[in-house]
Amino acid sequence: MKKSLLSGIALALFGALMFSAGYTGAQESDKDKPAISPGEIRFVAMRVKDVDATDQFLNEKLGFEGQRMGEFHVYEVSPGQYLALTPYADRDSEGEPNMVVGFDVGRIDDYFKQVTEKGVKAIDHLSEDLKALERPVYRQWGAREFAVQTPDGDILVFSRLP
Repeated sequence: MKKSLLSGIALALFGALMFSAGYTGAQESDKDKPAISPGEIRFVAMRVKDVDATDQFLNEKLGFEGQRMGEFHVYEVSPGQYLALTPYADRDSEGEPNMVVGFDVGRIDDYFKQVTEKGVKAIDHLSEDLKALERPVYRQWGAREFAVQTPDGDILVFSRLP
């Protein structure tokens, strides 16, 4: 499977947002976070046919304020929680996820173990071929994360943010 537009949004979204939110590069210990379960939803990326028309609707009708980031529009819907619009690919989008949802997980290593012990394949959603992972990966913006693919092909990303 080729790397999708939606999968690529995580890099642009987290990279820009972590640094604009004042990320300093400091890492906190996983031990200070409580749950071994998905935590707060951090971002949702929606594929839409017309990004500009959807942006206009969200802005004018619903009061969302966002910013353009390349092909995407990104909205901070509450502190630290984001909605991103991404265009459908011009080509056939068979096999592409319709949605990517990112969760903030406190104890990422414990959650990774819990999920994979149940037979769920952990993947790197930013790799060209959705490479299988043996442990969460480190990202350039400081997050440690892994992803899974739902039966419908959508992507759930679990991150321990700095």
